[in-house]
Amino acid sequence: MKQKILSFGPVRRSSPSRAKAAASGRRRRRRRTGRQTLNYILLMLVALSIFSVLSLTVFFKIEAVEVSGNAMYADEELIESSGVQIGDNLFRVSVKKVEERLIEKFPYVEEVHFKRVFPAKLVLEITQATPLGAVDTSVGYLIIGRSGRILEANAVSLPEAMTVVTGMYISSPAVGRRLGTVVERGEIIYPEEVQQTNAFDQAEAAEREEEAKRQKISNKERDRIRRQEAAEAEEDGFKMLTYLVDAVEETGFENITLIDFSDPLNMMIVYDGRIMVELGSEAHLALKLQAVEKVALENLADDFEGTLDVTMVGSSTPAEIWSRPGDIQSEIDARRKFIEEAQEEEEPETTIWFQDSSNPELALDPDALAAANSAAAKAAASSSSAASGPPEQASSSSRDELATVPVG
Repeated sequence: MKQKILSFGPVRRSSPSRAKAAASGRRRRRRRTGRQTLNYILLMLVALSIFSVLSLTVFFKIEAVEVSGNAMYADEELIESSGVQIGDNLFRVSVKKVEERLIEKFPYVEEVHFKRVFPAKLVLEITQATPLGAVDTSVGYLIIGRSGRILEANAVSLPEAMTVVTGMYISSPAVGRRLGTVVERGEIIYPEEVQQTNAFDQAEAAEREEEAKRQKISNKERDRIRRQEAAEAEEDGFKMLTYLVDAVEETGFENITLIDFSDPLNMMIVYDGRIMVELGSEAHLALKLQAVEKVALENLADDFEGTLDVTMVGSSTPAEIWSRPGDIQSEIDARRKFIEEAQEEEEPETTIWFQDSSNPELALDPDALAAANSAAAKAAASSSSAASGPPEQASSSSRDELATVPVG
């Protein structure tokens, strides 16, 4: 029996021309969408350009200028010196130029930032310099900032919490100058002209001057070299101060009333106006301050007045802290007198060649001669050591007046 097959009409097949037409329509729609997107982007760019031009010319004109973070100067004076005018555009004012103007004129201004309050107010945010100490000079106190900038000069009186620094070399007391920078013009104080400079340094400077003359170096070049050396010496002194301040901040050590750098190998501080602390070199300063605060002061009376020696703390030898009661001002005066006398007695080395009488053509190096004499002296001393006792017994008499403070 034959099966009947249902038919739903002839199967339509798309002709090649119809497929091409559909593909062409899709391409046209894509091109149309792309052109519309491009038009939107162009319109947005034009709108942004117009808005930017209007923002820099018509909109956002400054109507008010304020100052924050300032406690040293009058706000009106800062605003006037900044160069910012009412009516200036809020976005066209240069923070870099404003900062340069204010820092140049006002030493206590460390940094300047802008705070734009829309639509028309500009706030100058001032970061003030932090005083590091007051350097005692022949013309008064120089207040030095944390960055090494001279904040004030010729100050007669100081705030109660300000630490006084003595024995620190300053080449020029110009306010606003940073220590360690070369003073290219004007008079400066050279290191060899400072009273604390020893005889060797003075002679060394004179020898450099003579050498420059022999090499026919111009006066201008010699002056440049001397100014560079002065800046380096000044920077070395400031580095010592920053090392000590960093150690103070690290340990939280407080109540330092005086710092003395007259002897670079044995810096000194005065704690609480009653204890002179000899720190030695800048090595292990944090450990030395911790020893003073955590150990020594816990074993001393609250009214103790005198000297502490912590120069050996942090070295490879067993740590010892020595204390000596006494009047603090007398101790400071004695220290300064000792340093001055030592510097006056210190003579520069001179190269003098000796001739051997047995051989006039043979010249003897004075260094070799001194070494030979020193060796002979040591040999003589060692031969008599049995009669005089061990060296420790002889040297211990210098510490009879000192008392050892427990460290552990």
